[in-house]
Amino acid sequence: IRTKYALLGEWGKWTSVSQQRFISITTNKEKTQATITLQGVASEIVPVVLFNSNLHSVTVNCSMSTENGQANVVVTPTSVICS
Repeated sequence: IRTKYALLGEWGKWTSVSQQRFISITTNKEKTQATITLQGVASEIVPVVLFNSNLHSVTVNCSMSTENGQANVVVTPTSVICS
């Protein structure tokens, strides 16, 4: 059985998911991992909330890269991490 997840978005924002913040969502071929790319200001901390059918509600604090102002949330059946 596959893990199901939902991107609930940026905590505390009126518009929790926007194209300006969440610029792409990709999955691997086996559909066991999803990568969500965020855009922001260099070093900005963005709290992202997801629901994972195995882990339930998860909040990760993503720090935007100082180089390109981006971060990736990686979702697997057993973890949600920001890189």
